[in-house]
Amino acid sequence: MTADGDIVARGKTRPETLDDFKALAKEADDTIALKAKADGGDGAAKIDFIIRRFELLRMTRAEAKRLLADAPKPTAAQAAALDLFFTNEDVSEIMKGVKNSAKSKIAAGQKLADLRKAGHLPEDRFRSWGYWSFQCDYAESVADAALFEECLKELKVRFKQESLKKNLDELDARLKALRR
Repeated sequence: MTADGDIVARGKTRPETLDDFKALAKEADDTIALKAKADGGDGAAKIDFIIRRFELLRMTRAEAKRLLADAPKPTAAQAAALDLFFTNEDVSEIMKGVKNSAKSKIAAGQKLADLRKAGHLPEDRFRSWGYWSFQCDYAESVADAALFEECLKELKVRFKQESLKKNLDELDARLKALRR
């Protein structure tokens, strides 16, 4: 954290050793140096700093769009990173809108399926139970057995806990009924 309270490093885990603290300090120094390059007019650094702010959860989509309007065209790697962050934000917003009703789960599932079909996959941490199961709900509502099966397969790969076996079995039964 800087003197004015800005977060400039997160670290991968809670620092416990001297090496952990050194890595966190280096991350902070690198962020501060990147900001200085961006402020100095380096266009590539400007885009990298926007990406870094996303990584630190310190930038909104609106702020990023505003800053990107004055930036040079991003490289392919930068464009992919920006797309990932925008997609993560989209998925978060979709998931926030889900209430405990079939209608909201189906609506969320449709939006998530549309994002995925357009090639916008969020980070793995956003591909949770809800991400895949809401798409199953949507697939069932439009009788799309292939989509349902694809999402169920992802759920089975990602969630092998015994406590979820009943839920997976229920989804298997719903898929069988959908195929009839």
